[in-house]
Parts: sequence; structure tokens; C-alpha cells
Amino acid sequence: MQLLILVVGLALIGIFAIYRHNKEIEAREDSLKQVVNELGENIVKKEVVTIIGNNHPLVPSWEREITLAVSDKSVFLVEDNKHPLRFPLSQVKAEIIRTSDVSLKNLILFGAFAFSDKLKDDKALIIKINDTKTQEEYYCIFKRRRGGENWLADAINKGRYELALENNNK
Repeated sequence: MQLLILVVGLALIGIFAIYRHNKEIEAREDSLKQVVNELGENIVKKEVVTIIGNNHPLVPSWEREITLAVSDKSVFLVEDNKHPLRFPLSQVKAEIIRTSDVSLKNLILFGAFAFSDKLKDDKALIIKINDTKTQEEYYCIFKRRRGGENWLADAINKGRYELALENNNK
């Protein structure tokens, strides 16, 4: 009987954890939709990713899931119950790297995490942000929640390219 109570209790805790996680994702989605609608932009691609390293002063440094979204003019980082951080596409570059290709510079910036088992698929998304206000270059490194090749890097770089062409034609 005690075993049954324990199993039911653990099942209820698991169900509650899944429910809470889904509510957090919904809150991020709602926050993102509100900001994007206010700016009059359209989301091109979005994905829930795990941030595993960064040196941006507005992005906390602990590992956690966030929603990373690309619109036609911006990149958004959305944490739980917070206003999305917005970076203009003109200031953002993205690339996919293998952990074996991590440069010494990135190793120094973010420590030995790149060689740990945190990157099981051996790939990471690096976003470089050129902040025009501080004249600094920042990095954020992400891994996917699930495997696969469909990264946001293509959407970021294509949007940046199209925005540059649009600005040159004006």
C-alpha cells in the first residue's frame, strides 16, 4: 500500500512539473507575441533552446531553457516571465559550430563547458551581438533541446542579409 501511495505521489509530482513547464513556455510565447505585435514585426522562426554560455550583461549566465525567436528585423531572447530582449538583425551574426572546433577565444570566454557532456550532439549555435551603444561584441551559445539540423542560424543570417539589401536599395 505504501508503495502505491509513493508511486501515485511521484506521478502527481511529474504531472505537475510537466504542467508547470508548459505554462512557462506559454508565458514566454505570450510575452513574445505582445512585443512583436507592438513592433509590427513577423516571427520567421522560433525554437526553445538551452543557453549554455554567454558574456552579455543583460543575459544571466546560468544554463536554462529560453525561447529564441527570429523576426524579419530582430532576434529575441525570451526568458520566463520577463520582457523579451531584442537585438536588431543588423547587429547579430549566427553560426553553427562543432564543439571540437571551439576556438581558444571561446574556450577562454566560456570555460571548458564546450568539452563537457552538455553538448551531446556535438553542435552549438553561437550568436555574436555587436552592441552599437557600448561598442562591445557579445556572444551567446545555445544547444537544442532536441537533435536535428534545423537551426535558427540560417534564419538569422538570411534575415540579416535581406535587411542589408533592403537598406542598400533605399
